[in-house]
Amino acid sequence: MQRLILKSASLSSRNAVEREVIVVLTADENEFVGCSTISETNNELHATAVATLEAIKSYLNLPVEASVKSVGKVHPDPIMDHLFVVTIDMNYQQENFSLIGTCRGSSDEDVQCGAKATLDATNRIVEYLLEEKSREE
Repeated sequence: MQRLILKSASLSSRNAVEREVIVVLTADENEFVGCSTISETNNELHATAVATLEAIKSYLNLPVEASVKSVGKVHPDPIMDHLFVVTIDMNYQQENFSLIGTCRGSSDEDVQCGAKATLDATNRIVEYLLEEKSREE
């Protein structure tokens, strides 16, 4: 099974005002990049999930529609790390998928953990979509 691996997830300043998240995924020594601008309606964690989805769609090279339904970070226990949660809606042909992914991490790891939670949500469906693509060919 082919897995996408998170190579990097970072914040970048486009100019004095705008910042963006850049996510780089790898598979078979190929890189797939996704970017998303941070704004009032697209916070750092949400932008990370969007950028990760862009990189995943680039890898799949299929007519897949994907959107971030919600993102969050909870701290269920003062002794434990934060729990990052991402929910995604994905559509391919006539199929609709509701996906959820999680990742544990510290409060200062929003970008890394947001990307990992998004990959957690999508890794099984990516395998399924690639199998469907190979059947169609």
